[in-house]
Amino acid sequence: MGVVNEASGEGLDLVHGIASLVPGYASGENAAIYGENEGISYSINHYGGKFVARNRGDYVMAVRGEAYPNNESEDPNTESIGVRGSAFAVQNVACERTAGVAGFSYGGGTIANIGVYGEAPAFTGGSPGNFAGYFNGTVYTTASYLPSDESLKTQIQTIDSPSEIINSLLPKQYEYVSNSRLKFPTGLHYGFLVQDVEVVLPELVGEAPTPALYDNEGEILEEAITNKAMRYNDIIAILVAGFQEQMEVIEEQQLLLEQQDSQLTSQADAIAKMETQMASVLTVVQAMQAKTNNCCNDGSSGSLTAPNNVTDGVKLLQNTPNPFDTHTRIDFTLPADAYVVLELSDAQGRPLRRLVDGQMNAGSQSIMLDGSSLAPGTYFYTVYANGEMITKKMVKK
Repeated sequence: MGVVNEASGEGLDLVHGIASLVPGYASGENAAIYGENEGISYSINHYGGKFVARNRGDYVMAVRGEAYPNNESEDPNTESIGVRGSAFAVQNVACERTAGVAGFSYGGGTIANIGVYGEAPAFTGGSPGNFAGYFNGTVYTTASYLPSDESLKTQIQTIDSPSEIINSLLPKQYEYVSNSRLKFPTGLHYGFLVQDVEVVLPELVGEAPTPALYDNEGEILEEAITNKAMRYNDIIAILVAGFQEQMEVIEEQQLLLEQQDSQLTSQADAIAKMETQMASVLTVVQAMQAKTNNCCNDGSSGSLTAPNNVTDGVKLLQNTPNPFDTHTRIDFTLPADAYVVLELSDAQGRPLRRLVDGQMNAGSQSIMLDGSSLAPGTYFYTVYANGEMITKKMVKK
């Protein structure tokens, strides 16, 4: 040891200390500066060593630690530590905070204020063996930022088939195994198994070594451990891309549904029109059936007489002349003003011509039929008025 400072009072300051080790000789403890303070319990300030730097310049450091392992020695260092801090809370004594290493930075107007800074060479490939910080246990932070500036990135591309990637992942729920070396949180957790992720996204998987643990004599207490780890943050981008891809599919399906709704509406309108047409056809069919049911032959005149309850109101006379060559007259009588339809049909009851379609006054009416274009044969003429229907037969020579 360069200087040993065992202080139980005030006023003992160490300015500079250097410790050298003779090559080829082992040393149980080799300290440039060592401080120990057994203060009174519950004291406000209790330091084994305190270092303050006040200066202007490029580097102002209260404490700087450097460790250089001697790799050329027959017995190379197992651990090289620049600064190491340990804190042990006394059992059964309340302790607000116990910190092995605490860093505080209070500055204004500077580029960066850093409480604790760690730097290590970046790793490439699948072996992240260099850590700027290694924490075996729960890490708490009130804010976290990762470098994401476009200027720091290259080979920038959109993510291909993110939904396919997401569907290939296998989320799990699990509990961590009990391990004396690795301080895992207890209880139920949700995440992925690295071995599953490695099949889908091997670029996210690497090895995370836990160094061996040694005692003060250099004896191994626990062997080094190497486990697989993954970059969980990268999954966020894949999830967002997959969500966006699904939204595009949903929008396309929504548009398709709207088109189908429009088609269904058009089909419903067409069906409604068909129903109206079918009702009209049914009316015609019923009318034709009524013609057949009410038709009777009264001799040479060939008249078709409707039931008494129909002819009590509207009266339809036999056309004259009958049979006819080119022209014939149809006479009928209305007991009151009415909307009248007078229709000519063929022998099968199919409508050929509508002779009257409109409002007419009460009394006798006479309609002249020009049948010069009609083929010889049997025809029917029907009058509809005031809810009544009367049909008679005529013959063209």
